[in-house]
Amino acid sequence: MAVIALPSAQADLKSGALRAIGGSWPQRLAAAPDIPTLDTAEVKEAMTKRGNTFAISSADAAQEFFRTELGRYARLVNKAGLELP
Repeated sequence: MAVIALPSAQADLKSGALRAIGGSWPQRLAAAPDIPTLDTAEVKEAMTKRGNTFAISSADAAQEFFRTELGRYARLVNKAGLELP
C-alpha cells in the first residue's frame, strides 16, 4: 500500500504493474476515470478485505497525524542510535 502522485504512477497503472484501489481527490478524474475516490463503498470494501481501516478527515487533521507520526518515529530512531543518511 502506498500513496503515489497520479502523474508519476500512470505508466505503471496502465501497464498493470500497479493497481490503484482509490484516489484521494474529491471526485473521479478525467485522467483516471477507472479509479474511484476513497469515500466510495467499492474502495471501503477493498480496504476491508485486506484488513485495513481508514477514516477520511480534513487536511488539517491529516497534517497533524503526519506531524505526530514523524515525531514518534524520530524518537525511535534517536533511541536506537541510528543515523539517517
